[in-house]
Amino acid sequence: MVTLQELKNEMTVFNSVQLDKIKTYQFKQKNLTNMRIRDMLFRTGNILVEDLDRSLYIASVRGGFLKMNTAIVGFNLSKNNLNIAVFAKEGLLKQNTCEGIVNEIKNELKAYIV
Repeated sequence: MVTLQELKNEMTVFNSVQLDKIKTYQFKQKNLTNMRIRDMLFRTGNILVEDLDRSLYIASVRGGFLKMNTAIVGFNLSKNNLNIAVFAKEGLLKQNTCEGIVNEIKNELKAYIV
């Protein structure tokens, strides 16, 4: 199982990601699979890393005003939880890109998040 800290560390492979600015979220899940996460990512972003052995995905997802801001999003699926880590650079006008993307993910996966 991958911890939230390990998930954050995996995301720092991408040059723009700053470890101290990654926001983390944890949701209870039921019947969510890696394939469902992959299907959701095909609709909402671009998969950058897929590690099925560790149930880990890292993707780039567009968010913010007019979807002009790209965020790096990490996913880890454990037996009972879905862990999400998000990093997005915010400019002078804060768009709350991370929160918006997490809300979109929750909406996409609402049938599996308890």
